[in-house]
Amino acid sequence: MRFDAYLPRNERQLLLFIAKRKSGVMLFAGGTDVVRAMQRDGMKLQCVVDISHLEKLRHIVVRDDIVRVGALTRISDFKNQNAVENNYKALREVADSFGGPSVANMATVGGNICAASSSADLLPVLLALDASVILRSLWRERTAKIQDFLLKEGKPDLRAGEIVAEVQFEAPKTGMFSEFRKIGRRRSLFMATVSVSAFIDLDLETTKVKRARVAFNALRDRMPGRAELVESALVEKKLERKVIEKAISKLSKEFSAPSDCNASAEYKLEAAKVLLEEQLNHFMEQARGG
Repeated sequence: MRFDAYLPRNERQLLLFIAKRKSGVMLFAGGTDVVRAMQRDGMKLQCVVDISHLEKLRHIVVRDDIVRVGALTRISDFKNQNAVENNYKALREVADSFGGPSVANMATVGGNICAASSSADLLPVLLALDASVILRSLWRERTAKIQDFLLKEGKPDLRAGEIVAEVQFEAPKTGMFSEFRKIGRRRSLFMATVSVSAFIDLDLETTKVKRARVAFNALRDRMPGRAELVESALVEKKLERKVIEKAISKLSKEFSAPSDCNASAEYKLEAAKVLLEEQLNHFMEQARGG
């Protein structure tokens, strides 16, 4: 296979280049998905654009009560962010379990989003945090909710001339928590058979749930998604054992990840229930000051 290579000096030069080429261009940053992408798009590939050095797209900042994460932020960067990790443990938990240190040091937030895959660990966390994706082209900037950006397996809503520039979500406040769990066929360095991330906004005085969001790596078919029936069963309720049990029971009505070489559909459902229960129980302990 033969293709051109291009190294832009800055983001504007990058946007100018992809606007002119229109198609046949692959952006390269961490490179952890590049082989799979070349296998998928190899016949159309004309040019690889290396953007790994564009440091202005690598940041984690909190501004105006919004966490802003640049597309070239490495997954491992979440390990050192005190601004979010105390409440949003999910981000650190993703980094700790993300394919080993070498992969976490290379894989980028933007690449994980654009993979639009059930194997992309960060997606359930961003869904649970109700994140928005900032998409930029030479002509405009637009914002899309992460659930709307994920059209189907391997197909994000990335239009001609656009790049993922940033992802944004609400900064943590008192009573707001998020965690992440996954299970696979090995003890470490594995792709998730099932992963789940939950977000909860609690009134710590009454232990009542003000907001809840629960997301899985593959809720229906093979696409990441939110379990809205589970969420509804938690909101406006005191976070206690019977409420948690009722919420988990709702999962059977909307979790339909299919059987595959890793596990049966029945196993995945039971694993999803266990992983979710762990998080909700931990939130309950936190609400009680445990």
